Amino acid sequence: MDTFPKRFGDIRSRLAEAATPVTFFRVCKALALMWEEDPGRVNGEVVPYLDAHRHHWPEEMRTHPAFWEKLWLGEERVRFGPLCLISKLDLSFRKLGGLAPERIAAARDLEEMTSLDLRSNDLEDELLAPLADAKHLGRLEELDLGDNLMLISPGAVLDLENLRILKLMHTGVQDSFLELLAAKPNLKLEQLWLTRTSITEAGLRALLEADGLENLRRLDITGLTLDYDSGYTLEKAFVGRWPHLELTRGR
Repeated sequence: MDTFPKRFGDIRSRLAEAATPVTFFRVCKALALMWEEDPGRVNGEVVPYLDAHRHHWPEEMRTHPAFWEKLWLGEERVRFGPLCLISKLDLSFRKLGGLAPERIAAARDLEEMTSLDLRSNDLEDELLAPLADAKHLGRLEELDLGDNLMLISPGAVLDLENLRILKLMHTGVQDSFLELLAAKPNLKLEQLWLTRTSITEAGLRALLEADGLENLRRLDITGLTLDYDSGYTLEKAFVGRWPHLELTRGR
């Protein structure tokens, strides 16, 4: 039985309603069922329709539904068109390793994505290399790499030209990363989270000398191993360099 037209009609009806989480979920559910029935028609007919109506939905709803994951992280050969509708992608705590950055770099329809969460995915520095060359990630502004303990110096992410928020909490990041960052010109970075990393006083002093951090507005160095006097001196230096900086420091 061909249920495709009925489900497509349901989607059009839902899009005429007020945008709510329940309405959005029902659209996604219908879309997933249609994909199982005929992925070619979904890409050819439904995706263009959804794309034309994308601004009907509040920004916080344009996320990647969990049940779409298998369609682009799995072994499917057919590209799932609705990736073009995504602005926020949460793949945290999936233990995907290099598969996540590889597929993200290959999914060129993710050009609308502004936020990416890759916490706890067993990532290492070299596994992030595909992201550096992914031109379709030009809108990406927020990247969370927290809880990846093997990250030491993830310099590849500094090539993301519009990156404004970088979260590295609970990673193995060391001073070498801040040295790379300090040497990088014209960064748009506004927030840098170094919470409970392996950064030392030397790394923070390198950060103070960075030429490309004129936009920095928030810095979290909670849990770094600094003695009292050094921490106090650095705090004064950071505020002197960035008067409007929101600095979080503690144990």
